[in-house]
Amino acid sequence: MMKTAPTIALLLLLCCSCQTEPASTRKGSQLFSDVTSFIDILEFEDVFPLEQNDHAMFEAPNTVVMTHSGFLMTNDRGTKILRYHRDGGFDRTVAPNGSGPGEVQRIAFGTRIFDNRVAFWDLYKGAILVFEPDGTFVFDLNINAKLNPHQMNATGASFAWPEPDTLILGNVTSQKQPDIQAVALKVDWDTPKRVRGVALDRVLSLKDTNHEAIFGSKINTTLTQVGDHFWLGSAHFSSFARLNPYEKGKPTPYQAIKFPQALTPKDYEAIEPTDHKARFTLINSKGTIFNIMAFDHLVFVQVGVMGFVPFDTSGRQLENQRIICRISRLVDTYQGLVMFVTPRKNIGNLERLFKVNLFEDSPHDLGDDDQPYVVLMRLRKKFQAP
Repeated sequence: MMKTAPTIALLLLLCCSCQTEPASTRKGSQLFSDVTSFIDILEFEDVFPLEQNDHAMFEAPNTVVMTHSGFLMTNDRGTKILRYHRDGGFDRTVAPNGSGPGEVQRIAFGTRIFDNRVAFWDLYKGAILVFEPDGTFVFDLNINAKLNPHQMNATGASFAWPEPDTLILGNVTSQKQPDIQAVALKVDWDTPKRVRGVALDRVLSLKDTNHEAIFGSKINTTLTQVGDHFWLGSAHFSSFARLNPYEKGKPTPYQAIKFPQALTPKDYEAIEPTDHKARFTLINSKGTIFNIMAFDHLVFVQVGVMGFVPFDTSGRQLENQRIICRISRLVDTYQGLVMFVTPRKNIGNLERLFKVNLFEDSPHDLGDDDQPYVVLMRLRKKFQAP
């Protein structure tokens, strides 16, 4: 299997070993007063390997979307989409590598959309591919072909499609308005499987064009629905925007996450724009937004590789420190379940660290330290909604 790059491996090791500030020195909600790591918030639900074979051989899926009956995921390069059963058994390849309808070139984002379907963003095709939960291909949408008449271009990868006539794009460029970041589009349908066109409904957020003029543009890769809002994570700073596509008004400003190590514009003043190593360190250690985990009453925003900051669903920050994760990598949250995918060797580390038995007999276990394992967890009772 493919080996993880040394720099990423080191960062993940840090994520699994570091502690947050002692609870006695933190200020915030009493709910988290005794929490020292994320494992105090979540409990293990199930652990199993992902079957590997001639059709599916990878170390870590690039993109994963949970459904009620299984998982739709890519290989590590995002060059095909696979379907797995809920026990980790391989079902089939639902989208092979290619340039035709229902084929993929480079998947960079996936999400659940309207009518309980699943959709993926293909970075190279500039298209959204839509599937039923069982992996049946429905249709694809070349979004840039529809945006060209509006002098706009979707740069990927984050999007949301909560209703058939409402499509949210987390990253666009516009010839008319260079500072546009995220938009809501109205979708006009020709048939149930064919979009006639799209129209700009409203601008949801703006770019920091001054920062990007110096350090270059980056795409926001995190967009998560929280109630009627959609939280868009920043690719530059420790901040996010709570987008509301149903409310007319000015674009939503980004909300800074407040903790001592937060990544702010001031941090960039200390590095050269061409120093990519220093920028990489800022993004990963101080942290841009890597993921957003949403529950009915709590939201956890992953800032860099180090951990999560809790919020309520209205956007109120509940802790002024990151809660260290101690397990990587978070790939999806669905119906109260949190899904991580991690190499087999890390399961043994988790057993020793938390003194629990996680390995169970599985016909899919190869005994390979790099085989991907699924870890399903859910909130401990103390943190569940009343």
